Amino acid sequence: MKRKKYFLLLFWIMILVLNADTDHFDENVARLSLHERTSITVPFLSYRVNLKNSLLRLCDVEIFDTNKYENGQLMSENDKKILTDTDLNFYADLHFPVIKFSYENWKFDLSLHGNAEMNLLDKTYTKMILYGNETNQEYETTAGSGSAGYAFSKASFGYGLPEPVSLQMLIKNKKIQNPILDYILAMPIYAGANLNLYYPAFMAKVKNSSQQFGSFDDSLYYNVNMRYAYFDENSVGKLTPALGFGLMTELPDGWFHFQLDDIFARLICEDLAGAEYEEDFSNQLLYFDEDYEPFQESYENDSLRVKRQQIHFHPSMLLGLEYRIYRHLYALASYNNVDYENSSGFSLGLATDRDLLIPVKFMLGLQEIPFYEFSSGVRTKNFEWLFTTTFHSGFFSHTKGLGFGSEINIHF
Repeated sequence: MKRKKYFLLLFWIMILVLNADTDHFDENVARLSLHERTSITVPFLSYRVNLKNSLLRLCDVEIFDTNKYENGQLMSENDKKILTDTDLNFYADLHFPVIKFSYENWKFDLSLHGNAEMNLLDKTYTKMILYGNETNQEYETTAGSGSAGYAFSKASFGYGLPEPVSLQMLIKNKKIQNPILDYILAMPIYAGANLNLYYPAFMAKVKNSSQQFGSFDDSLYYNVNMRYAYFDENSVGKLTPALGFGLMTELPDGWFHFQLDDIFARLICEDLAGAEYEEDFSNQLLYFDEDYEPFQESYENDSLRVKRQQIHFHPSMLLGLEYRIYRHLYALASYNNVDYENSSGFSLGLATDRDLLIPVKFMLGLQEIPFYEFSSGVRTKNFEWLFTTTFHSGFFSHTKGLGFGSEINIHF
């Protein structure tokens, strides 16, 4: 029965599989030079979402099952080691195409992007819960520090040169005796460029966060303080431009891709609101202050308002190689680095021919942790519906994060 369930799950994943561009490296703007076809991406049904954490796998959720401990069973040392191995951080990114249209060697994209990185729990606190704390010792943690999130819209206007160029054009009157060098110089290079516009819709950042707590022979206390800035109704986003370009060249039975995007890209928000959260508790045996009351409150703090907040993106880079190894089977290798996406990194994989009715792609990648991506779908001459599932760190119940998505394109 278990095998049947795993088979059904695998089948579902292969049918509902993100990021699926069986036009291998379809994001390269240089592809516009090939004049492939006019296409429109269907909004709302197209998306990409990645969620992951730094500590727990899906199967580790069993640790928190209270039924396990009803008969006096204690938490195992292995479970305690899992929970105290590192801080608990959470990462998320999303991408929603609103308009994606290409005609001949022109294209226009309008998309929504979001990214969040949150430091949720310091392992010092977890260790104290599981193993206890030392008496007469003060503890201090910084959970929450550095947490940030933002969302923005990105409009991109792209154009691909109608004809390929070659390095040989630069040395028309020079004779090359080396056949290998002559072949390289004669290789056709397809080129494209794009102009991007960015507009921030939300921005928030924890400026500082601290937690102090301790127990002594005559007292017990804890204190929490967090200061943060966030986008409110008085905040204003600024429209900012950036550039990008892409190159691709045809190899024997394959293609090489290079792209730089988001050059000079940044998000600018003005007049972010400031706020503060405080929590305090103190209990002393030898001294009693009848005016003291524990409190927990959050309030606006105008001294923390930010007149101008900027987020600078590094240029996004794509290096890709696709090579036909047998009939309809391609080997893929890529390096992809995008600041506002959490699944960037090196990856290797296999993919079937782009023109098959049911294309399939598998990629194995490495960022800080390994990730595995399965892509499939249905593709005809005028319609394609492509899906992807991404596992972070491990497969199925051993994963620390999941990515899902879908893309529907209509071609003319």
